[in-house]
Amino acid sequence: MKRDLIIIGVVFVLVAGGAFAFKFLKKNEPNLEEATVSKSGDIVTSTTTPSSNEIALQKGGNSDEPLEPKSGGVPELKWELMYTLNYETGEVPSTLKKYDGKRVKIAGFIVPLSDNISKLENFLLVPNPQACVHVPPPPPNLIVNVELKRAVPMDKVSNPSWIEGTLSIQTTEHAYGKASYYMVADKVTEYKF
Repeated sequence: MKRDLIIIGVVFVLVAGGAFAFKFLKKNEPNLEEATVSKSGDIVTSTTTPSSNEIALQKGGNSDEPLEPKSGGVPELKWELMYTLNYETGEVPSTLKKYDGKRVKIAGFIVPLSDNISKLENFLLVPNPQACVHVPPPPPNLIVNVELKRAVPMDKVSNPSWIEGTLSIQTTEHAYGKASYYMVADKVTEYKF
């Protein structure tokens, strides 16, 4: 009986997770300009080659350009633009290079880098919920190694999230391989549809 309940629970989690992922990958994905974000200045939540469906959060048109900020805001960097970095040669297009060392915001999914279940300090940000970082991981140009200036409780973490901070175009090593981007983040908020 106990075994049956465990099996039912596992099946439920898999089905619910699949439905959640499908919601993200459907064609009528909201544009980032339409997304609502917490107005709090504090951290609210702590937090492969792409196809048109895999870069699920930031479809905002055919342009590689980031969505420009509205009235003094922070540019929302798109995964399509980040993918243009050639991680094998190190070539960085000028459209991307102008954001190196600048404050940006990126929407994505959090993959904790620690077994600490009470707080989040360092994590990988990836473009979709299926970006399993172990078999095989996404390419380095679709991974951001994020370090939070201040750790936050894990129960405040939401997936997906907006991550805001200073982006560096530099390769870093992590437990799952390499990331082409590094960010020191001071703001992590829930991504709402």
